[in-house]
Amino acid sequence: MIALKKEKVTPQALAKAANRLCACMVIYIATLSLSLVPLGDLGSVQKYIGILVSGLGIIFVLPVLPKIRIAPITWIWFGFTAYIFLGMLWHPEPKKAFNVGFAMVLVFAVSALCACVSYESKHFRWFENALAFSGLVVVALFFLFGEKVGGQRMSLVFPTASANSNQLSCYMLIPALSLLWLVFSERPAWFRTICYLLTCALAYGILLTGSRAGLLSLGIGVFFVFLCHAFKSAKNFIFVMLMGLVLLGVVVVCYLYLLPESVSERLTIESAVQSGGSYRVQIWSSGIEVFKQADWVKKIFGHGAESINISKLVMHNQFLQILIDMGIFGLAVYVSMLVLMAVTFVKKSKMMLCVFIALQVYSMFGSCYAYNKAFWLLWLFAAVCAVSHTPVEESSMPPFLRARLTMKKQKKSASTDAAG
Repeated sequence: MIALKKEKVTPQALAKAANRLCACMVIYIATLSLSLVPLGDLGSVQKYIGILVSGLGIIFVLPVLPKIRIAPITWIWFGFTAYIFLGMLWHPEPKKAFNVGFAMVLVFAVSALCACVSYESKHFRWFENALAFSGLVVVALFFLFGEKVGGQRMSLVFPTASANSNQLSCYMLIPALSLLWLVFSERPAWFRTICYLLTCALAYGILLTGSRAGLLSLGIGVFFVFLCHAFKSAKNFIFVMLMGLVLLGVVVVCYLYLLPESVSERLTIESAVQSGGSYRVQIWSSGIEVFKQADWVKKIFGHGAESINISKLVMHNQFLQILIDMGIFGLAVYVSMLVLMAVTFVKKSKMMLCVFIALQVYSMFGSCYAYNKAFWLLWLFAAVCAVSHTPVEESSMPPFLRARLTMKKQKKSASTDAAG
């Protein structure tokens, strides 16, 4: 971690900056689903919210600039983003590359600015509230603009455009898992009840999109959320079993009675095998052939962001997409970011670790880039966690780990007293 300390900055100024940047981050997270709402040729609503947040972030960071904290993961992400932008120099369609690069720069700018000061536990609670609110927003969008398109799959349909069903499922996936985690938090009963009801509603929404990747990722994410809480105590185990059975019942009832027949048939293993995962197997094979046939320069540095269009939705695999677009070098940088992020979440946020695992499953079947900002929300949380010294919530730990942590604190306190 790098700290810039050329001048004196008061703790009050740092606290003020943290509160203001927390507000920026809350606005950004809570409105993330508005990325699906287009403004004609001007882009999405959330694009301009991102510009506003990044502008405010610069204003709030400047007074405490000598004390900002920059985590290594932020530097690596900066290099990754810059490399995407640089790719427009050898991209066959520079304008297209610029649009992708600019969108990634904007996503990075918001994250880097929001993650340059240390946050406290109260701030993280606001971040959790923002995730819960984002779930409410996407449910409202689904209720207002949801329509059946192409084979009866539900999506968001606007006068000028429509959202992709698979992408929509990803915007539902993150708040669904976050809300399920909050069901086990030390919040008021009414809040946890709302979180659980919203989780069920989002699970039904993912079913309606007909996204097999979204449904598979949801199942794996739910499994890890329950796993993290099930063995803390016998009471927790019973509670997890009850919550799991109710959620499973909701999914089964929705699948059997509320889904259009075309969607329910699409969500079967037989359908996935027959269609090759919506022709993903053929797309992946074609992508691998493109990589094999490329010269050594393209193999190392790639063809440029989204330069090879084998299907309407490109490669349907984030790793293969980056290998072709950014080469072996770009893929190595991306994988290194994943490793750093996983380590950060293991240490700082088990909730985001569950979301991280689920989204890595999702990325095996979809290509993200800046057009799926929900996917890059993980980097924002990883950067924030990396620079914040938030205490571990002992109440969320198994008893034997809690006792071990207490013993360590006592030993440290005793050694400090002896030294004094």
